[in-house]
Amino acid sequence: MRLFGKKRSRLQDIRIMNELFPASDAAAAVDGIEKAGAEYLVIAALDLTDDGSARRAFERIGADPDGFAPAVRAQHAEALRSIGMRPVDDRELDRYIPTPSEEPRFPCGAPSAHELFRNVVENVREEGSQLYGAYIVLAAAETEFGTTARALRHMGIDRSELAAAARAEIQAVNERNH
Repeated sequence: MRLFGKKRSRLQDIRIMNELFPASDAAAAVDGIEKAGAEYLVIAALDLTDDGSARRAFERIGADPDGFAPAVRAQHAEALRSIGMRPVDDRELDRYIPTPSEEPRFPCGAPSAHELFRNVVENVREEGSQLYGAYIVLAAAETEFGTTARALRHMGIDRSELAAAARAEIQAVNERNH
């Protein structure tokens, strides 16, 4: 289905992906994670220079988009505690984490990132829309399990409200652009 009679620009989608994947890898590397999971795609989407739609989806429901990354870190720390490990203080940990490579890497994220992005692609194709950061938020809000869902819960976010806000942002951006 084509929205508003305008054909999607695959080049625009590629530009977004070329920003999204390296940013998610970089965010994961900062946290000492080798393969970016779905939660890092959300973190990257919140900082996309596309249109701000991911951030606005959070803001529509009164949630602070800048609170998502700390919520993810809290979930990682909780996971460590649940298996009897003590999370290390970030400043202490920084001494042991190598500086992320400046060399571009092929995005080879964790399975949760692959699954989230498959859902994004399915939604974009189904709606005949451009790829926007809000699609990442929509797919994340529809995720029932995993770090992403736990981080949203930690923030007190109702996933169905966030999904509705992401859909509203997608519609608003499509209307502005067409």
